[in-house]
Amino acid sequence: MKVQVYASLKDYYEKDFELSDPVVDISTLKEQLRKMAPQAEQLLNRCRFAVSDEFVSGDHKLNAHDTVFVIPPSSGG
Repeated sequence: MKVQVYASLKDYYEKDFELSDPVVDISTLKEQLRKMAPQAEQLLNRCRFAVSDEFVSGDHKLNAHDTVFVIPPSSGG
C-alpha cells in the first residue's frame, strides 16, 4: 500500500512511502502511522484521509494496491 502525506506531515514521514504490513482500514492505518511517529499523533487526529480522489471515513476498507492520501488541516487565504 502506498501512502502520500502533505504539508506539516512531511516533518514526520517521507512524502511518499509504502507499507508492507497489511492494513485493513483507515483506522488501522492511522494507528500504524502513530506507531511510526508518535509525536505526530495530535496532527493525525485532525487529518483527513482520501482514497481514489475521495475522502473516506475510518472504517473504509483498504486494499494492498490502494494509495492513501493523508491531508492535514490547512488555513490560508
